[in-house]
Formats: sequence, C-alpha cells, structure tokens
Amino acid sequence: MHKDLLPDFLHLYHSFATRSQVLLQLLEHFNGDPRLIRHSRPDELRALGFMPPAIARVAASQVRQVERDLAWAQAENNHLICYDDEVYPVLLRQLSDFPPLLYASGDLDLLRQPQIAIVGSRRCTPGRRPDRVRFCRGPERSGPERYQRHGARYRRRGAPRRAACRG
Repeated sequence: MHKDLLPDFLHLYHSFATRSQVLLQLLEHFNGDPRLIRHSRPDELRALGFMPPAIARVAASQVRQVERDLAWAQAENNHLICYDDEVYPVLLRQLSDFPPLLYASGDLDLLRQPQIAIVGSRRCTPGRRPDRVRFCRGPERSGPERYQRHGARYRRRGAPRRAACRG
C-alpha cells in the first residue's frame, strides 16, 4: 500500500474491523484505492449492495485509531503491513479470511521464515492442554523467535507462555 493511501486504508480497516472480507471486496471494486471508497457518495455504496449500517461505518470518523496506528508505526522496528505489501506472508494471504493488515514489531525478514500458529490455544479443553504445552516447548528451546505471533506481534499467552517459562 502506498504510504499516501495508508491513512485512508486505516480508516476503512477500523471501520470494518470484524468484516475484513467486506473491506477487501470494496478495495477490489475500487481498484485498491481506499480514497475512492472514503469519498464515495452513499448512493454509490448502496448501488453496490451496502446497507445503511455499512455505509455509516465508511462515513464514521476513525481519526483517533488512525493517529494511534500511525504513531505506533513511527516507533523503531514497528511496521504496518497491508495485504498488498510485498512483505506480507504469502501463505497467510492464501487463507480465505486473511487479515488485511498486520501489526509487526521486529525483524520483517522473520515473516519469510517457516512459522507455526497455535490457533484457539487460550481456552483449549483440559485434555489437549498437555499437547499444547509440549508443542509450545518445541524440540529445542531458543530465544524470542520461539514466541507465538498474534497479529504479527510477538508474545506468549496462556498455557504456551507458562510452558515456555517453566521449560
């Protein structure tokens, strides 16, 4: 995403937070230009099949969130990675519901490395907890590259974190 388009993209990203596929469809229809979506007339969006709540989300102000994201991205080693950026993980983009934006802290070259995601590990069944712990400890223990990623932010949570800390 071109840097000039980022504020408009962030506005739409926050407007459609739980409906990322709607955002991606809109961007596709408007040739990837978030400015065209933001400045569309309500009747144009209605003609595309959007209902009044979705149209209202496009018009709603997201200034605080956009400013917060842009300020966060200015910090050393923080990156906002849009779905069309060359550093966006190729395999992640192949998912049917891939996130249109990643917040990444650290070395972006790590996104090109093989990765494993533990999905739904916060409230797993008690019977699966030992498997989760063993998996998070891994065959070897090493530094921060073993951290679980959530939205491309490195952190350990719940049982994976406890397992890594004990191990």
